[in-house]
Amino acid sequence: MDCSEEKVTLAGELFARWDQGRGVSKSQLEIETWSDATSHGRHFDRFVNSHLGVSTSKPSKQTDRIADLERQVKGLGASPVGYIEKPWEVQVRHARESCLAAIRIWNDPTSRFRTASFSLLFVAAWNGIAISLLQRAGEEWTKVDGNRQPILRKRVEQALGTSELINRALPGAGTSQSALRANVDFWIDLRNCVAHRYLPEVDLPVIPQAQAGLLNIESVLSNFFGPEYAIAESLSVPLQLPVFGTRAYSPQERRSRPDCPLMSSQY
Repeated sequence: MDCSEEKVTLAGELFARWDQGRGVSKSQLEIETWSDATSHGRHFDRFVNSHLGVSTSKPSKQTDRIADLERQVKGLGASPVGYIEKPWEVQVRHARESCLAAIRIWNDPTSRFRTASFSLLFVAAWNGIAISLLQRAGEEWTKVDGNRQPILRKRVEQALGTSELINRALPGAGTSQSALRANVDFWIDLRNCVAHRYLPEVDLPVIPQAQAGLLNIESVLSNFFGPEYAIAESLSVPLQLPVFGTRAYSPQERRSRPDCPLMSSQY
């Protein structure tokens, strides 16, 4: 029997003596086995867990309470004091902030740049989500040169385009994944109309796409990062009137903007 097998056997014997309720405490076993009277059960916990894969420690109520409070703070879009965020956590927080800012603008009754602003912020949110997923998985999310080194601009790593980031972070040929990517591409097209050309007021036609995109973001945040990152609890139901303001576009206007995905449609 080699050394590792001996330790596994010893761990099994110690666990059995402690687990059978014979009144043998962890501290007693530590003194008998290692002459350790200072560990107060921690030596036993580590030894059994490392060799048997069995947890014999129970988190204290205070530990559970601290974990709950940290989740609540993250749910409010902040970082707990003293907590060092990982790079992917920073990206998720930024993505949530961008998404909530987009929703605030959408629900603002006085907004005259609603769809345009929403598209810019909504794409930024998806960009952050995709980068965070790739960072957490240890996969590439930056543009690289011929030597596979990140391309820098003003000493900052340059990210891949949002569409490519989404394809890498959320691959798959399933209906839901394909629909999610199609929705993101829709908003990227509108964002490009704003950033490079012009986007008129097209609020009503894009409501289904906005609603579907928001549900997609909520699903990804909850399923991939945990319920504390969901945004549902930050939202309220906007008040509405039975009649919405909109504007019809002439055929000449639609033909004049073939590069805009909505101006080239029936709207």
